[in-house]
Amino acid sequence: MFMDALNSVWDLRLMSSTDPRFKDMAGDITQHYINNYDWEAEELFLTKLGLIDDEKDSHFVKFLEMTVSPNWGVDDNVVDELVKNYNGILEDHGFQLFTADYNDKYLPIYQLKAIEIEKDPTDIALNKIPIYVDKSPSGHTLRVDSHKAPPQKPSFVLVYDYGWNDYSLYTLFALFYHTDDGTTLIGETKIFKTDESEDENGQYHTDKYLPDSFTNLDIRFCSLGKDASYYRKLKELFPENYGSILWALKDCAMYPYLEDKYGDLSIFRTSLIRDDESERMLRLARPIMSGEDPKEMFNFTYKFIPRYSDEEVEFSFDFSNLGYFPNRTYAIIGENGVGKTQMISSLPLDLYKRRISSFTPKIPRFSKILAVSYSQYDHFEIPETTASFNYYYSGLFKNVGEKRILCTRDDLRQRLFKNCYEIIRKRRVKDLKKILSNLFPEEKLNDMFVEKDDKMVL
Repeated sequence: MFMDALNSVWDLRLMSSTDPRFKDMAGDITQHYINNYDWEAEELFLTKLGLIDDEKDSHFVKFLEMTVSPNWGVDDNVVDELVKNYNGILEDHGFQLFTADYNDKYLPIYQLKAIEIEKDPTDIALNKIPIYVDKSPSGHTLRVDSHKAPPQKPSFVLVYDYGWNDYSLYTLFALFYHTDDGTTLIGETKIFKTDESEDENGQYHTDKYLPDSFTNLDIRFCSLGKDASYYRKLKELFPENYGSILWALKDCAMYPYLEDKYGDLSIFRTSLIRDDESERMLRLARPIMSGEDPKEMFNFTYKFIPRYSDEEVEFSFDFSNLGYFPNRTYAIIGENGVGKTQMISSLPLDLYKRRISSFTPKIPRFSKILAVSYSQYDHFEIPETTASFNYYYSGLFKNVGEKRILCTRDDLRQRLFKNCYEIIRKRRVKDLKKILSNLFPEEKLNDMFVEKDDKMVL
């Protein structure tokens, strides 16, 4: 097994022997490393195999991928720990091991690649006001005199509250706005960097990862205002471009795409939504900023013109959680060819393109749209997910550039494995089993779900 693993990186039969008794490097390694063990690991890999001498690093990359490959029977808990440790070093250099595929036993196959930081969305105007970070304030962070004056105005200052923590998670900041006319306290927000974790003392300090100044944090950050006053003050000061400022801080209440992306991380749950008021902000921040009644924000009328008609058809939706039976589901019923699929596919597109004329009284602010269609005859456009439009499509097609093509069997298999992996990662396996118990008998579920190390997996 060991020699097979080495041969997956180096072709040992083509490498010259350093011992005249053997014809190739395979014989050398068997004699000196396996049988006699007179070569230390350092001599084998660095001197004999030249692990880090390759100018193109191709052997080093293959070696890393080989050590976490499922082909060699290494316990998957050990592999998980190796990947975690590798990435802790690699990420400092802009690389990471990521899951590229799965084998037939649903074990991940890792590949090394450069970290791709998601670009800012094109549907949000980027903030241009500088944001400074005071990491060592004096006195109470909510006082105007707690921090140094910024080098230019107008500007924001984030003041780090190193005296407050959520179970050793130090993520709290006060946000101030400075102009020539004075300084305004906007409120408190919690910020963390999603690809960093607690230190060796079990503590997490966001100030270590924030730059001293910025205009827009990258997508690896996530923040949440502590209460409603934070959002109301931003809306008061910036009635037209509060969205740009909240995107600069990567606020997950204004942009639910970020909550969906990072909401299962332990720091998010333990710190950002530690108290009830912060958790309420996830639901209420957007209606606060838009001036809508939270009870009415999903009630709307949609205007739709079928392809075969010149007349407009109106569909009224009154979603509500009130009453014994919450009004949360609508069914569109009609004969074949009347335009049901057209209407259902046009609705999210008009939301995506923000066609104000199609909605009254306002465009509804859904945090996520799920489209499920497993008919190969449904040829509706699949919109792209953006920070302000969280769209998920489950079906038989995929976007390749500007084209929409039918998935292959391998595409669907890989998508299934990826979704199973996400369900396990987000600790939602038990929830899935509970849902499927309404559809499948218990003996079938027991074949699909197994207990492993006190965890339930697919």
